[in-house]
Amino acid sequence: MKIRDLARKKGLPRRMTMHGMRHSLLTLLATEGVDLAALRTMAGHTSVTTT
Repeated sequence: MKIRDLARKKGLPRRMTMHGMRHSLLTLLATEGVDLAALRTMAGHTSVTTT
């Protein structure tokens, strides 16, 4: 099964941009309890408030 089909089954938008995927990943990781400082580093932000 293609990733596109899986995404549709999960209710994701038909067209997901890389930027949207980036936000989705960071949000998912935050909800799973990943440390905000680690998320800041992954996002490449200098401040956790930006993240």
